[in-house]
Amino acid sequence: MAIINGRRIQVPPAGITGQNLIQQVNPRPGRRPVIRQGLAFRPIQSGYTYKPEELFDRHGNPVKITTIPDRTKGTSKSTILRRSCSREACRSTKMTQIG
Repeated sequence: MAIINGRRIQVPPAGITGQNLIQQVNPRPGRRPVIRQGLAFRPIQSGYTYKPEELFDRHGNPVKITTIPDRTKGTSKSTILRRSCSREACRSTKMTQIG
């Protein structure tokens, strides 16, 4: 058993695929699906089949399947400017905007 969006779902004895769990969570763009066991978060692996006993925490409670913000880092114009010049150089010269 697992809890997805507040609903308890029954897991068949053969297990449930990570892809099926991801489809049921239906994550929005910029969010990633995870399994929450207590205070720990584990990413859901789409190609893995989760057995029913894997979807309980150590106290016997069903785990929660939820989404959290995606933590991938990107580069922005301000990041490029910060990395391209030292603190002293940026103060002494006029910064131009890239792009």
